[in-house]
Amino acid sequence: MLQKRVNLFGFLVDDVDLTKALSFSENSLGDGKARVFFTPNLEMLSAAYRSEGARRMLSGSDVSLPDGFGLKIVSGLLGEPLENTVPGIDFGEGLLRLASHRGDGVFLLGGREGVAERAAQALASKYRKLRICGVHHGYFGDDEASLVCEKINASGARILIVCRGFPRQEKFVSQYRDVLPCVKVFACLGGSLDVWSGDVRRAPAIIRKAHLEWLWRIILEPERLTRFVCSLDVIFAAMGLGMRKILPYRGMKARAGEYN
Repeated sequence: MLQKRVNLFGFLVDDVDLTKALSFSENSLGDGKARVFFTPNLEMLSAAYRSEGARRMLSGSDVSLPDGFGLKIVSGLLGEPLENTVPGIDFGEGLLRLASHRGDGVFLLGGREGVAERAAQALASKYRKLRICGVHHGYFGDDEASLVCEKINASGARILIVCRGFPRQEKFVSQYRDVLPCVKVFACLGGSLDVWSGDVRRAPAIIRKAHLEWLWRIILEPERLTRFVCSLDVIFAAMGLGMRKILPYRGMKARAGEYN
């Protein structure tokens, strides 16, 4: 059972550490009850703050792991500070270790052509007993989604790692989880496949420890700067509210748009 959920502008985030998150994943594999894991960061929280559609979609997960120090800042300003953060890629690597130990099959979905294949090769070398039973790139349209689901089902994978970026990965899992009966753990992990494939270098440990991984990613991918600046609205909103627990999204005009 998860211990605590923190309310960030009407969006609930689970305040758990990596060990507890992985324990919950193992329970999912053991009891056969499918569960969805999202890893919301500051950008996703900003979308949930501004849009009812985004908030509804992100609230469709069974577990929301706080990915990034930005959520910790916002929660502190709102008076209910998160004690933990769980980077999505760390959760993903923990899942892979768990799958390697248990023998559960893993399907990698995401990235450009060839990325998932290169990630699979690298991960197979790192985790000798890991069974990756299928891969597929993440650049497909709604008209191809049913074929992708057929491929996942045919693989027999019990763990599905989806790396299509927000909000495409969350939309895919929300829409198709019920037609993927073989999968017991769904994990949306952003750019993890790019790191595992070797296409993108993750920030050194000293930078991660200083909570500056966001800056590292902007340096490597300058196009992220605009998205990052736009996501600061939730920090400013939390600062304005101070320690009062107010949900300002009430009465805001819903902007479902791309999230439905």
